[in-house]
Amino acid sequence: MTELPTVSPVPEFSPVPTFKDRRGGLIAFGILLIIAGGFCALSVPLMLVGQVAAAKQAGVATDYGTMFMCMAMYGALAAIFVCLGVGSIMARRWARALVLILAWSWLLVGVVGIGVMAVIMPNILAATQAAGGQPLPAGARAFGMFFALGCMSLFLLLVPLLLVIFYGRRDVKATCEARDPTPRWTDACPLPVLAISLFQAFSAASWLLMVLPVSHTVVPFFGCLLSGAAAILFGLVVSAFLGYGAWAMYRLKLAGWWITLIGVVAMMASGLLTFSRVDMIEMYRQMGKSEQQIRQLQQFSFFQGHSMMLFIVLCMLPVLGYLLYVKKYFRPQA
Repeated sequence: MTELPTVSPVPEFSPVPTFKDRRGGLIAFGILLIIAGGFCALSVPLMLVGQVAAAKQAGVATDYGTMFMCMAMYGALAAIFVCLGVGSIMARRWARALVLILAWSWLLVGVVGIGVMAVIMPNILAATQAAGGQPLPAGARAFGMFFALGCMSLFLLLVPLLLVIFYGRRDVKATCEARDPTPRWTDACPLPVLAISLFQAFSAASWLLMVLPVSHTVVPFFGCLLSGAAAILFGLVVSAFLGYGAWAMYRLKLAGWWITLIGVVAMMASGLLTFSRVDMIEMYRQMGKSEQQIRQLQQFSFFQGHSMMLFIVLCMLPVLGYLLYVKKYFRPQA
C-alpha cells in the first residue's frame, strides 16, 4: 500500500503592519503633557499667594471671586494635561483626538495673543514710562519686545505646533487604532464637530464659574450692563443654552448647528452694541474695582471703545467661518 506523502503544516504568519509604530513618540509626548500639567498645578498655590500679596501691597481687598476663577482654570488645565498625557502613553485613540483639539486651540489662541501683544506692547512700555518709570533707550525697548515675543512664541506657537504635527500623522492615528481597537466616544462624530462641541461645553462651565462665585458679576447685554440677580439669571440661561448646543452638536443634530450660529451672532451683536455705548471703565466700577485699580486699568488697558469693538469682531469672525465649514457634517433628520 502506497504511503501518502506527509504534508508539513503551513506556518502561521502574523499580519505585517502597514504603518510605522509610533508608540515611542506617544510615550515621549505623553510625558511632556504630564509635565505641563504639573506646571499648571504648581500655578494654583502660586496664584493664591500672589493675589493675596498683591492686594496687601496695593491696600485693597482681595478679589476672591476672580482668584477662585483663575485657580479653577489652572486646576482644570492641570487635570486635562495629566489625563491626556496618561492616555497618550497608553496609546488611547480618545487621547489622540483630544490632544489634537487642544493643540489646535492652543495654537490659534497663541497666534491671536502674540498678534495683540505685538500691537499693544509699545503702548504698555510708553504708559510705564509716563507713570514715572525710568525711560528706556530705543535699543532696550526693541530687545525687550523681541525677548518677550520670542518667549511667548516658544510656548504659544512652537509647542502646540509640534503637538499638531505629531498627533496629526497617519502613523500615530493607525498606532492608536491598532493598540486601542474599541471605538471610543470621540469617534461618535467628526473631529471638527467634536472640537466645537467641547468648546461649547467648556464655555457653559466657564459661565457658571463666572456668575456663581463672583459677587460683583457684570455682563454686557445689548447696549446695557446687567448686574446682581439679573446677571446671575442671564448667566445661567446662557450656560444652559451652550450646554444644549454642545450636546446637539455632538449628536450631529442640525438644530444644534443653528442654535450655535444664532448664539455666536447674538453674542457678537450684544458686545458691539454694548461697548459702542458703555465705557469699559464703567463696567469695572460696577464690578467693584477700587479707584486705584481703575486708574491702573485706564493706564494699561487698551481694549476700550473702538479697540474693544475691533477685538470682538476679530475674535468672532473666525468662529463664524469655522461654523460655516462644519455645516457640511450636518444633515436634516428624517
